[in-house]
Amino acid sequence: FLEGGVGWGVQLLAGLVDRWAKRGGPNIEALDPARLDWREVESLLRAENPRYAEPDVMAALRAYTDSAPFERDEFKATRIEKLGEIPSLFVENFFFGCEADDPINAWAFDEKRNPFGVKLRAVLGSDIGHWDVVDMREVIAEAYEGVERGLVGEIDFRDFVCDNAVRLHAHTNPDFFAGTIVEDYAAKIRQAR
Repeated sequence: FLEGGVGWGVQLLAGLVDRWAKRGGPNIEALDPARLDWREVESLLRAENPRYAEPDVMAALRAYTDSAPFERDEFKATRIEKLGEIPSLFVENFFFGCEADDPINAWAFDEKRNPFGVKLRAVLGSDIGHWDVVDMREVIAEAYEGVERGLVGEIDFRDFVCDNAVRLHAHTNPDFFAGTIVEDYAAKIRQAR
């Protein structure tokens, strides 16, 4: 995803993990309205306040909960069977183009906060050609400010400005770097995955 930054990717991953935990695979069955014991609901409501169990209130509750979705398992087409499968599928297949000066880039590498401690594949989308770049020699230095501020480590920075770009291009074409000066380095990155 070019030029979108990585903040929305972090949110999307967290949202997918959260949604699968509630609605994915077998989890959705626990929410099936058909499993609701309406006599028990009515009894509990009446015990709290008899007005809560009046016929029109009960009819409204039944109408509200009686519309099961066409496909309950929203993740069925993904064939995901366990929650832990989501982060690896997400990380392996998505790359996020980021501007050098976006402080949110650090979120991609935040193992403490990202689901399952993953790091997303943020890629420096060079700002050099942008109209708002005053001095193109400062773009990489600007990106490095995340390291200087303690937001990302040196390895994360290398991933951001180099290795994730290698992973991105070699992901779809393993020979992308063949015959270039960085061929050996790219092969090393691909093998390390």
